[in-house]
Formats: sequence, C-alpha cells, structure tokens
Amino acid sequence: MKTFLMRFIDRESGAVTVDWVVLSAGTITLVLAVMGSVQTETAELTSDAATVIQQQDPAREIPEANGS
Repeated sequence: MKTFLMRFIDRESGAVTVDWVVLSAGTITLVLAVMGSVQTETAELTSDAATVIQQQDPAREIPEANGS
C-alpha cells in the first residue's frame, strides 16, 4: 500500500488534468462576469435609445440641406 501511495504521489499526469479543470473554471467564471456587465450596459443603452426614438415627432418636417 505504501508503494502504491508513493507512485501515486510521484505521478504528474493527473496534475495536468487538475490544472486544465481549474483553468477552464476560471475562464468560464471570467466570461460570465464580463457577459453580465455587458448585458446590463447594453440594456441601459437600448432603453435610452428607445426613449429618444419615442420622443421624436414623426409629423415634423426635416429641414432641407442647403447646397452652398
């Protein structure tokens, strides 16, 4: 049993798997945090744009551009 434990501790192939799992979890967490922030800002920007569009008067004439 002691020999088995010593071989298990000396092996590094499992450590690579753990490294990749931790790296993947960190990356996914970072992506989710950024997505949440971007989603909030996008919702606010969309709301502001909708407010400006709703305030426009479609019956108002657009002034002619002068060529000079």
